[in-house]
Amino acid sequence: MERRSTVFAASAMALIAASQAAQAGDGKTLREQVVGTWSLVSLTVHQPDKKVELFGENPRGIQIMDPNGRFVNFITCSSLPLYAGNNRMQGTAEEYSAIGKGSNALYGTYDVDEEAKTVTFNVEVSTFPNWEGEKQRRESTVEGDTWRYTNPMTTIGEGRVEVVWRRLD
Repeated sequence: MERRSTVFAASAMALIAASQAAQAGDGKTLREQVVGTWSLVSLTVHQPDKKVELFGENPRGIQIMDPNGRFVNFITCSSLPLYAGNNRMQGTAEEYSAIGKGSNALYGTYDVDEEAKTVTFNVEVSTFPNWEGEKQRRESTVEGDTWRYTNPMTTIGEGRVEVVWRRLD
């Protein structure tokens, strides 16, 4: 009986240690750590004279990183206006402006530089078309279920963007 208790305790401690190591990303490459589905926590543009919460205080977003090197990123303000006419092809100038300013989406492929701890997004398509065809390098850290990266490019001019994601899967 005592031997079974000792084996059980040792097994439980090993499972806890393995779980903690997995959460911390121990032994995983940066590429392995970023693969998955992520929910946006925050997105802040740092400009020389101010900080801008580009999508408001409670932005919504998802980033999907597949194991084959493809990504999808979609971000919006916490709420976007409804089209008064219930037809997105017949919106008002104000509706189009609010929705255009309040959302951004892109997809393409990505590469990871393990040594430099960077993820480079090769943008194929974006709702900010100026980014199409660009390679955007982001310094990245993953701690547990949190992925943080810095984007040196903004959609509003000068500055850098700090983005925080939380793992969904």
